[in-house]
Amino acid sequence: MAFLYIISEIGGVMLAITFHPESYGVGASCAGFGLIGFLGAYLFTNWFFMSRTNFWQTLYLLSVSGLFVLMNQGISLNWESNNIGHQGGLVTGFLIGLTLTEQYDYNALNAEPVRSPDRYTEREWKDRSCFRNFICARCGLIFLILWIVFLFLMFFLYTNVNVEQNTDP
Repeated sequence: MAFLYIISEIGGVMLAITFHPESYGVGASCAGFGLIGFLGAYLFTNWFFMSRTNFWQTLYLLSVSGLFVLMNQGISLNWESNNIGHQGGLVTGFLIGLTLTEQYDYNALNAEPVRSPDRYTEREWKDRSCFRNFICARCGLIFLILWIVFLFLMFFLYTNVNVEQNTDP
């Protein structure tokens, strides 16, 4: 979780300072949105399992996540918060979530004895599409790396860091 928290914070801050180099700020809000992004990826990859076991849990997690994002993306009374940083943390956390949640399935396959992952029944595991696991795990990692590289390139190539902050009342 520390990896998720730190990388989400870096992704959010890099996107924020790319769009607003004159402002400064570091905080836990980008990383908090990264945790919500991870939760979104978890819901995305485990949708059928969670709907099968407890539909109300799925509905609750969706509503709490949606309410959290909605309240912190402009409906709040704090107009000085940097919402673009929140969005960067959200995207970074979602990409990390796609990578990590499917990695648990691969770990179950490599366990002794080989077993189906916990979120599948034995029949679902045999009938599942391997393409979905590949897309979520491997492409999620590739997109995460491309996202971080994109953020660094945007910052170092296109951001003018010599902008002064306007302090006039």
